[in-house]
Amino acid sequence: MNRSWIKIFYTCIPVLLLLMTGCTNLPTDSGTGSSNTDLQIFFPKSSDSIGVGVTEINYSISTPFSLKFMELYVNGNFSGNFPPAGGSSQPVITMSFDSTFTGSSISYYLIYYDNDGTSLKSEDVQNVKVVKTISPPSAPFNLAILKLSDTEINLSWSDSSKEVVQYEIWRKINFDGVFEKHIDVNGDVFNVNDGNLIPGNMYSYKIKGINRFGESQFSEEVNTFGVGSSGDLFPPTNLTAFSEGTQIVQLNWIDNSDNENFFSIERRTLNENFTTIGIIDKDQTSFKDSANGLIAGGEYYYRVKAFSSTDSAWSNEVLVQTYWYDIIIPKNLRAIYLGDGKVLLDWQDDDPANTIFEIERKDPGSDNFVNIAVISGNRNSYLDENLILSQSYSYRIRSGDGVYFSLYSNKVTVFTGN
Repeated sequence: MNRSWIKIFYTCIPVLLLLMTGCTNLPTDSGTGSSNTDLQIFFPKSSDSIGVGVTEINYSISTPFSLKFMELYVNGNFSGNFPPAGGSSQPVITMSFDSTFTGSSISYYLIYYDNDGTSLKSEDVQNVKVVKTISPPSAPFNLAILKLSDTEINLSWSDSSKEVVQYEIWRKINFDGVFEKHIDVNGDVFNVNDGNLIPGNMYSYKIKGINRFGESQFSEEVNTFGVGSSGDLFPPTNLTAFSEGTQIVQLNWIDNSDNENFFSIERRTLNENFTTIGIIDKDQTSFKDSANGLIAGGEYYYRVKAFSSTDSAWSNEVLVQTYWYDIIIPKNLRAIYLGDGKVLLDWQDDDPANTIFEIERKDPGSDNFVNIAVISGNRNSYLDENLILSQSYSYRIRSGDGVYFSLYSNKVTVFTGN
């Protein structure tokens, strides 16, 4: 053979081997510059056992993240590519083993790929044994409530256990209730409706799986109010949020406990974690978030956490959008008694874009203001008639443009004489 050909042949062999290695062994390190995303595997873990058939990997990707796709490697070999499910949410990842794997052990890991070009490799899960099911099921997870109406919900869950023959659904009504078995469903069922609920009651749920070897631990609890607690502290409920301007959000809630020490007000934007924006004293039921980093047209999530000496408890989450622009508040509201049960209101209007004024009055003996009139935004006075003599009436007004309202004006009180 010609020596030049021999030289070329032996020179190309390392290059070919390098190319072949690069094609068959994908990188397993995230490298530098990876995002703050945390990838955790909960099941199966090292030295766990799984049954023959399909096993769903229970894992989590911490927020914020922007998932491009996930990859699964089993025994060091590429097993599958999994694109995001439902936009950018984490996909369901499964492994499947037939009966020929019974008694053998496998290893696996996941790789997360972000849209920004970074990646992150999970832990190497080792010595996972493939067996026929010989133990009770593991606890169901991802228990979730979907509200169908004021009187009916759908309860759904996930489970990686095999040969489950039945699920027991337990329910508790309100904080002072006791969990009782409520519904039994077959082992191939993963959601069920629960109806005839009473509006205003809080319904809590937990479930467990059963096979011929025993029963699982209960799942985590969920409830129709979307609240939670780390112990016996009752959480705040019925959190509401409404915008009062480009940089003002009003929060209100119900305080159900008598042993909290303080409340923490938390806020986040989409795909961000909650941060504390305020601390207020116990027994409070409202908070105004103003000039605290809010921007016009911004969307914000809020929750309220109560803290006792030993526990914490959190409210439902609410979403609110701030105004895109502010309506100027009416100024210098006055109330003048004219006699004969008549009161004249006048004020200063500095907003040329407003279209209406709402007039509100608080009557004698009442704690609340009530809307008594809506008038044109071109006016700056209003006559209130047929009032009872020798009584005190309070007034306030606000301006609007058909989309937003201003904050309320100053309050005025007038006495109707004898």
